[in-house]
Amino acid sequence: AQALCRRLINYDILGYYCVASETPCLSTYDGFFKYTGTLDNIKIDLSKSRFNYQLPRNNYKGFEEHVKKNRFEEYKALIMLSRKLCCDINGEELPGLVLSKLELVVESIMQKSFAELTYSLIERIGCIKEWGLGSRVLLAYFKVISINNKADYVLIVVWYPKDLQKQFINEIITETNRNSNNFKFIAYNRYEKILIPENYQDKEVLKTFVRKAGKKPSEELEIINLDGENYIAVSLLGEGLDKYSFIGLYPMKNIEIEIGKQTTMLFLFGIFSFILSIGLAQLLSKNFLYPLQILQEGALAIENRNFKHRLSGLGRDEFGEVGGIFNHVMVGLEELEIAKIIQESLFPKPEFKQGKFSVYGKSVTMIDVGGDYIDFLKVDDNSFFVLLGDVAGHGVGAAVIMAMAKANILSAGESLRSPAKVLNSLHKTILAAKNSKQRKIMTFQYMYINSETGENLFSNAGGCFPMLIRHSENLVEEIKMPGATLGAFKKSVYKEMPLDFRPGDVLILYSDGIVECVNKNGEMFGYDRLKKTLLDCWDENLETYYNNIYQAYFDYVGQQADATDDLSIVVLMYNKEEERMKNED
Repeated sequence: AQALCRRLINYDILGYYCVASETPCLSTYDGFFKYTGTLDNIKIDLSKSRFNYQLPRNNYKGFEEHVKKNRFEEYKALIMLSRKLCCDINGEELPGLVLSKLELVVESIMQKSFAELTYSLIERIGCIKEWGLGSRVLLAYFKVISINNKADYVLIVVWYPKDLQKQFINEIITETNRNSNNFKFIAYNRYEKILIPENYQDKEVLKTFVRKAGKKPSEELEIINLDGENYIAVSLLGEGLDKYSFIGLYPMKNIEIEIGKQTTMLFLFGIFSFILSIGLAQLLSKNFLYPLQILQEGALAIENRNFKHRLSGLGRDEFGEVGGIFNHVMVGLEELEIAKIIQESLFPKPEFKQGKFSVYGKSVTMIDVGGDYIDFLKVDDNSFFVLLGDVAGHGVGAAVIMAMAKANILSAGESLRSPAKVLNSLHKTILAAKNSKQRKIMTFQYMYINSETGENLFSNAGGCFPMLIRHSENLVEEIKMPGATLGAFKKSVYKEMPLDFRPGDVLILYSDGIVECVNKNGEMFGYDRLKKTLLDCWDENLETYYNNIYQAYFDYVGQQADATDDLSIVVLMYNKEEERMKNED
C-alpha cells in the first residue's frame, strides 16, 4: 500500500490517504503513520511513524509540528470512516457501544453527522468530487482496494481545485490553438492577473478587453488590434472554471478571404444558373410548350369539326397519354359525323304533296346524332304513307336502329298498305338486333293514306297521340291509340284503325321532345299548351305553320334551357277541293 501511495506523487496531487482495514497504519502524503487503540479511541504513535522530509514542497522548518497540530485529528476521522466502510462492505458488524462512541468522535472532529459523512464517502467511490476535510473543501477521489475478495484498503486522493483548473486550462489552450485558421483562444486568470499563453506583446489590450466579459458573449462584435493584426474578439466568463475568463480571436483577414471565396462562388453560381436557365427554357419549350401547341391545334380541329385530325409527336409521358385519349375521342367523333351524314340522308325533303294531301315535316336534332326518324313516301299513284319514330337515346346506336327501320320500310312491299304489318315487322327486327351492348327500343307511328279518297289506316307503337285539328270548329282532338313500344316486349301485337280525316283537317305527328321540354322555371310545355299552340300558330302555308310551332317552342324553352331531346313534327293536311285545284295548277 505504501508503494502504491508513493506512485501517486507523479500525478501532481495535493495529498493522499491509504487506510488498511485491519493493519493499524495510515500512509499519507505527509508520511507513514502507525496508530494504536481501539477503533473508537485511536492514537497516533509518533515513535513508529516517519515524515516525508525529502519532498521539496513539504521540506520546511516546523513541518512535523504543523502536522501534529493540524492533521492528526483529520487522520483519526479518516481512519475511523475508512475502517467503518470496510466493515460495512465485508459484512462485519461493530459492537453497539463501539459504534455509538465512533459516531460521537467522528462528528466532533468533522462537524457533520456520522451517517452523512459515511454516505458522502460511499457516493464518491470511483469518481472525483468535492469533499471537505475539516475546514478545507478539496477535490477527492475514493477507491476501495480488494484482495482475496475482501475490502482491505480505502484509498483517498485529493487535489486543490485551482491546480486542476490550471492543468486543464494549459492543456485545452494548447490544443485549441493548433488550428489552420489562426484562431486564437486565450485564458485570463483573474486572481493572478496572467494570460495563458503569455507570448503576446500587447497584453494590456487583451486585459482591458477581457474585463468586459460576462456570462454570455456580447451580441455586438468588437474588433481589436493585437500585435499589428485586426481580430474579431469575443469574451466570456468561465463556468466551472471560476478563476478564469476567456477570449476568442478570429483574424479579419480570414473573413476577407472567406468573403472573396463566397463572392467567387456566387459569381460562378450566377453563371451556372444562367446556363441552367437557358437549358431549362429549351427543355421547357421541347417538353411542355411544344406539346401544348400540339394540343391547341387539336382543340381547333374539334372546333372546326375536322374529326380526321390526329395528334402525334407527344412522346410517352403525360402529354402522350392525353394525345392517345384525344385520338381515341376523335375516332368516335368521326364516327358520329359519319352517322350524322347517314342519318340526314335518311330524312325526306321537308315538303311532300300527292292528290288531295300536303305534308311538311322536319326533325331537329339537339346533339350531333339524334334518335328521331320521320318519313313520307309515295306507295303508288293513289297512296302514300307518313311515319314518325323515336329511338330511345342518341348517338351511333340510335342512328343504327333508325337506319334499320328505314331499310325495313323500303323493303316492306305490299305490307306498306297495312300499318299493323309494318309495326310487327319492325318489332321483330329490333328484337333480333338486341344484344348485351345494343338494347334500344323505339316508339313508332305509321299512317297509310289513299291520296284520292282520304281513306286511311293508322297504327301506334308507344308514340305520342297525334293531334287532329278541325279549324272549321276551332277544335283539337287527340287520337288516342295506345300500343307497346317496339322492342320492349317479345310478344307485342300491333293493330290498326282508320281515322275520321275530313277535307280541311290537319293531322300533327310529333315526338315527345316538344311536350316534355321545360322553361327556365322548370315548368313543362305539356299537352294542353301544345293544343293551344297548334290553334294559335295556324297558317294555310304548311311550312309557315311548322315554323310558327317551332318558334313557339323556342320562345318557351329560351336560350338558358338545356334541351337535349330531339324535336320532330310532321304536319299532314287534307286539302279541300279548291285547295287541291290550286296545288295541281
